[in-house]
Amino acid sequence: PTRRSSDLAASNLELLGMEAQDSLQLASRLRLIIGGLLVAALVFGCAIAVLTTRAIVRSLAMLRDAAAAMASGDLTVHVEQKTQDELGQLFGAFGRMIAMFRETIGQTAGTAQSLASSSEELSAVSQQMGTNAQETSSQSGVVAAAAEQVSKSVQTVATGAEEMMASIKEIAKN
Repeated sequence: PTRRSSDLAASNLELLGMEAQDSLQLASRLRLIIGGLLVAALVFGCAIAVLTTRAIVRSLAMLRDAAAAMASGDLTVHVEQKTQDELGQLFGAFGRMIAMFRETIGQTAGTAQSLASSSEELSAVSQQMGTNAQETSSQSGVVAAAAEQVSKSVQTVATGAEEMMASIKEIAKN
């Protein structure tokens, strides 16, 4: 029975050794698989980060270009909201700002045109008033000359009337 026990123990030890080797090989394979998965996840994460960054940078470059065009006076710039995320909302707000800016500039241009038209009308009225003032001044000069003439005539008549009165008094005394 001891031999059998020893054989059995040796057999168990051999089995345990093979199982330990299998476990070590399995652990080594699992480490390689986990390492590979970590590297793949890292590469995938970096690729996602690069693609996301490029998309954001492109979008911001489009907004920058639109703002630069507006700053140089180009009001035909158009941006549209394509997504509902924060960047898309920024595009939407920028598009509404451009539309409001166009509307404000249009209203300002209309007001300026109306103001220019009113200014021309005021200038014409002012010119007409100046012409009328000159004509009135000329006519008042004529009226003043006529009044002076009438005054001289009245003075002459008054002098003649005084002389006549003096003659009548002279005749009445005699």
